Amino acid sequence: MLTIAATLNVTSVACDFPVRDKHAQFDILAITLVTITAIAVGLRFWEKLRYERKFRLDDYLVVAVFVSLCRSQKSALLITIAT
Repeated sequence: MLTIAATLNVTSVACDFPVRDKHAQFDILAITLVTITAIAVGLRFWEKLRYERKFRLDDYLVVAVFVSLCRSQKSALLITIAT
């Protein structure tokens, strides 16, 4: 399978095919989705603090997953910027 990909790459370069780089589109999509998620998580905790004043296990799991998501998106964006 690797030889097919390498051959395709060599052929594309030799024939001057345009580079199909969609990193910018995926970066915009990732930032948009993380922002929407942050708003949803923020509204969830605002509602919890305003009406219930009590956090449960699912709330702590939401925080853990959101922090994990932010870390992975941050490292993915840093890798994209570095390359």
